[in-house]
Amino acid sequence: MKTLFITTLLTATSLLGGCANINNTLTTEQSLQNKASAAIHANPDNIVITNKKAEGERVEFTASVLDKTYHCHYTATLLSQTDTVCQ
Repeated sequence: MKTLFITTLLTATSLLGGCANINNTLTTEQSLQNKASAAIHANPDNIVITNKKAEGERVEFTASVLDKTYHCHYTATLLSQTDTVCQ
C-alpha cells in the first residue's frame, strides 16, 4: 500500500512538472506572437508581447499591434491546447 502511494505521488509530480515544461515551450515570444496573429489577423512580426503569465494550464498575455492592445489567453495540457482568444 505504501509503495502504491509513493508511485502515485511520483507520477503526479512528474505530470505537473511536464505541464510546466510544456508551458515554458509554448510561451516563447515567437510562439505567442504566432498565436496572437491567428486570433487578431495581424503579422506576427508586428505584434509586441507583454505581461506573459503561465499558471497551471492557463496562459495569459497582452498582445499589442500599432495602437491596439489585446488581452489574450489559452489553455494547454499534455494532450491538447485550445485556440487563443484575444479581446
